[in-house]
Amino acid sequence: MKWIRTAAVAILAAGLVGCASDTGADDATSAPPAEEAGNITIFAAASLEKAFTELSDVWAESHDAELTFSYGGSNGLVDQIVEGAPADVLVTADATTMDRAVEEGVATDARPLTTNSLVLALAPGNPGGFETAEEALAGERLVVCAEEVPCGRATLQLMELSGLEMSPVSQEQNVTDVRGKIESGEANSGVIYRTDAASTGLDILRIPGADEVVTTSFTALVTDGDPAGAEFAEFLHSDEAREVLDSYGFGTP
Repeated sequence: MKWIRTAAVAILAAGLVGCASDTGADDATSAPPAEEAGNITIFAAASLEKAFTELSDVWAESHDAELTFSYGGSNGLVDQIVEGAPADVLVTADATTMDRAVEEGVATDARPLTTNSLVLALAPGNPGGFETAEEALAGERLVVCAEEVPCGRATLQLMELSGLEMSPVSQEQNVTDVRGKIESGEANSGVIYRTDAASTGLDILRIPGADEVVTTSFTALVTDGDPAGAEFAEFLHSDEAREVLDSYGFGTP
């Protein structure tokens, strides 16, 4: 009975193959099913979220693979991957964090993607009445990034370079949280990336020496990720993607 059952399955399979061969050449060139196209998971710095949202739409115009994004502080993203979180592409906000990912053995093929710098952003209506960055840095309800994350490291470097002092009431784990507190008025001011201020229309004050402290974001492939991630990483470095990044104020390395 086992042989008969096996033979029946073989005959049925042969019939299905025969039917498939009669469907014509058109089917051979049709788009693959969604499950064959796959899904690419990208862990990206929070400061890139708005630009990447638009880039995902551009990608969808000519690619079948779906994109899944996870945004956050670069250090936290690397921690998650080290702990086994599944991802295919990593994009950090600075070189230091990417260097750590490479040293930990979870990232490879790192490449510079964009540059950015810091500004002092004011809450709507400038409730603190600040006229200079120096006043805001020493004023009430200042919010900055924590020193262990890229925007925080850059802030400390800028303070050392300019000789300015600051008195923050809180330190956040990513620039998006800093920006959110400024936008909501929970903070009177905060140090954020130039691109974050521009994308939300916040008024800014220039911090002396800010042009000399430039952060560079990096892309890399996650070591144990799906090889399909390489196609998206390459797309991020294309002329098409560059136009979108430029439109959000990101510089070219």
